[in-house]
Amino acid sequence: MCALSPIIVDKFYELCNEAYKTWIIHRTLFDDNSDRKKMESGDFGQVLEHVSVISLAYWLQQITKLHDPALQNNNINLTINYIIEYGGWDVSTLSVLKDSRDELNLFFKKLKPARDKFLSHNDLQAILNDSPLGGFEKDTDRMYFEKLQEFMNFVSNKTIGELRPFNDLVKTEARTFLSYLQKDLKKDAG
Repeated sequence: MCALSPIIVDKFYELCNEAYKTWIIHRTLFDDNSDRKKMESGDFGQVLEHVSVISLAYWLQQITKLHDPALQNNNINLTINYIIEYGGWDVSTLSVLKDSRDELNLFFKKLKPARDKFLSHNDLQAILNDSPLGGFEKDTDRMYFEKLQEFMNFVSNKTIGELRPFNDLVKTEARTFLSYLQKDLKKDAG
C-alpha cells in the first residue's frame, strides 16, 4: 500500500509536466529551429536571444528542483526523492523507483553545476571565470524526459491506477507560434 495521496501524486505530476512543457517550448523555438540564426539577426534578435536564455534557465531550474532532497532546512520538498522516501513503498517497488531515480540523476548531475553557480546563486568565481557550467550530450534531454515519464507513470499507476502522460499539445502550440515568427521573418525579408 502506498502512503501518497492522489493529491500529492497529482501535484507531483504538475511539476513534472511543467518541466516537460517548458523544455518542449524551448527546444521547439530555439534548439530545433533551423531559422534561429536568421531570426536572431532580425529586428527582434536581441529579444529572442534574451527569451532563449530565460527559457533555458527556467526549464533547467524546473528539472533541477525535481531532484532536491525531500527534506531541506526543515522544509519538505515535493521531489523525486520525496516520492521515493515518503511513499511507503514495498521493497520491490522501492527498488524500481530508486533505479529509475539513479538513471534520472545521471542527467541531473550534468545540470547541477549550472544550478549551483548560475540558476540558484550568482557565484562570483563562476561569473569571473566566464566558463560553461554544466552541459549534456545531444538528445540526453530527450532521454531524461522519457525516463521521467516512465517514473511518473509508474508512480501514478501504483497509487491511483492510471497513467499520467505529459501534455504533448504544447508541441503543436509551440510549432504554431514558431510558424508565426517565421512568417514575419519571411515577410520582412521579402
